Amino acid sequence: MNRSRAGAAALVLGLGFLAAGARAQTLVWSEEFDEPVIDSTTWTYHVGGHGFGNGELQYHTARPENAYIENGNLVIEALRAPYLGKEFSSSRLTTHGRLAFKYGTLLARVKVPNLQNGLWPAFWLLGNNIGQVAWPACGEIDILEMGTHDAIVAGVVNRRVNAAAHWDFNGSYALYGLFSDRPADLHNDYHLYWVTWTPTEIRAFIDGFNYWTMDISAGASNSLEEFHEPFFIIVNMSVGGYNFVQITDPNLITAPFPAKMYIDYIRLYDNGDTELQFAEDTQETGAFGVFTETTPVNNAVDYGSNASLYLWNNLTAAAGAPFEGAEAWTMNAAAGQWFGMGVFSHLDRNMQNYSDGHLHVHMKTTWTGPFKIGVASSAAGESWVNVINGGETFGLVRDGNWHEMVIPLNRFSNVDFHTIKQVFMIAADPPATPVTFSIDNVYWTPSVPRPTPENGNYGIFTENPAHKTAGEYQLGVDGEFYIWENTLQPAAQSPYEGTTSMSLTSTPGLTWFGAAFTPIIKHNLTAFRYPESRLRFALKTSSNVTFQIGMRSGNVDDIGQKWIEFKAGSDPYGFVRNGQWHVVEIPMSDIADAVDLSQVSQLFELLGVNGPVSGIEFDDVCLTGGGAALGGTPIAGDIDGDGDVDLADAARFVDCLAGPSVTAPPVGCTAQEFADCDLDADDDVDLHDFSALTALFGA
Repeated sequence: MNRSRAGAAALVLGLGFLAAGARAQTLVWSEEFDEPVIDSTTWTYHVGGHGFGNGELQYHTARPENAYIENGNLVIEALRAPYLGKEFSSSRLTTHGRLAFKYGTLLARVKVPNLQNGLWPAFWLLGNNIGQVAWPACGEIDILEMGTHDAIVAGVVNRRVNAAAHWDFNGSYALYGLFSDRPADLHNDYHLYWVTWTPTEIRAFIDGFNYWTMDISAGASNSLEEFHEPFFIIVNMSVGGYNFVQITDPNLITAPFPAKMYIDYIRLYDNGDTELQFAEDTQETGAFGVFTETTPVNNAVDYGSNASLYLWNNLTAAAGAPFEGAEAWTMNAAAGQWFGMGVFSHLDRNMQNYSDGHLHVHMKTTWTGPFKIGVASSAAGESWVNVINGGETFGLVRDGNWHEMVIPLNRFSNVDFHTIKQVFMIAADPPATPVTFSIDNVYWTPSVPRPTPENGNYGIFTENPAHKTAGEYQLGVDGEFYIWENTLQPAAQSPYEGTTSMSLTSTPGLTWFGAAFTPIIKHNLTAFRYPESRLRFALKTSSNVTFQIGMRSGNVDDIGQKWIEFKAGSDPYGFVRNGQWHVVEIPMSDIADAVDLSQVSQLFELLGVNGPVSGIEFDDVCLTGGGAALGGTPIAGDIDGDGDVDLADAARFVDCLAGPSVTAPPVGCTAQEFADCDLDADDDVDLHDFSALTALFGA
């Protein structure tokens, strides 16, 4: 990715190719897709198989099979193969919470596949406030859409391109769209698609031809206020659906598969009114206050201005003494009805610096019933942790006095921390008796450093000293082994090594099961990215049920997730289902193509969805072949931070070479790179440092 900002190193280009008479515009951001992997600081995914409001037939994934970089292109590949109950899979990438803009010229060079019939590629925009106002009130601008039913009927599905706007018009859905039938099929080559968006109009183009224009100058007075707020970018390829394509039977999808949509680049130009938001411009730092008065915080919500407390159901405010300051939330709930409330942010809060931090809540009550604490995001979902008297309490004592709950934010498992819209929620199922509770001093604290094992083997569940030379995951200290929704029960153990194993069998009556070693703080496992690195474990079962072993990164479901299937008759890695112990070694390269090893949130997972398991046992779980970690102990001369010293570091050194007595980094060299290149520690980067670098080659 290439970013440039006006006033810094911005590139000024004449955009005469965009429209006749267009004035020079400044390139303020571009995504060139010139890195080996998709840039997670710019892109995330909308995942799922729920149809996305259109009855679509695919499951949108974050798998590298469906979205990847190839020859300087982002490739979105739709596959015709069963995946999680759908007959097709594809991908939908978005900059939601990472990049948004208001006004400008947004351009993409795209090559679509053969669409005939059933494919639906799109390059479009959604309003950044979708988490607060929902669709269509957030607004939508479609720059490129193809595959419509009308084009299929007319026999021009590969030649017709559509542009449109969707919005809320005084409480009703509004749509304005047009199409252009091009003289030749568009799937045979790349074409330029762009939108110019000003305070007065939006225009869509293909290869310089302006075929759709919408007047937005009236703004709020004509219920067009959506188009004067920031939007984020989406690129995707869908399959079928009752809208647009109007094919709902998978057997009627006749387009050839695999189908690949190529995006060469996406570029944003400042047209004089452009406003651009990067994630780093909006991220919160330091302690963040939700409901606190005297506790020091760096920033906080402002009720009535940018946040509101909503009492959802069965709660009435009462008088109560605060823990600190002058106010507390004291609530009464009647018996027999669920209760809940939440702090709703009027704008998404970028809490990316808190996913390994903690949510602090002071609470007092004598009620002993179970309840849950949660947070919610716009770009993903909501997540809850259960607070159970006699179980997991997070520090709460139900004695009528104030006690602090400290909840690890990594426990919230389907939340995009870039787009938090509910910064605090509490709810409970109907209580048997009336309930009174008080809450005060609610705040977030930032992420703590992640455990970073390196230069050895890391034990996840092992008693073998040779398998934990780089440290170990300690149950009850670093995290727990969680059985998902009580789907598994303990069974008799016969350990592979040591005195204990994990021996499990399905809970009667259930047809799925799952469990995972879940750390309190995500782990940096980049030390296990090397060719010799392995996920190693001993496993035994005689069950014929299909199951999966996995690892996961991040906090959003199905993003950063890798599953490896074990199926009777075709089990991988030499595993045999004969009721005997077998050592399985999975190359970490088979996992790291989907998992971000710098932020692993589930160290080892077990999942089955095709029936109960009559017995499965594993032991001696560890990671082997660890070297230097990224972000771990620095290696002298490793300027690009990839764990070794080689010609790539020499190339970065040349960019930082400034000469004797020059103590500031030259253009193209960051301050950190300049410091890393100063190997003789004399505050400059010169040939003496280069000699020291070459002596470190191979380190």
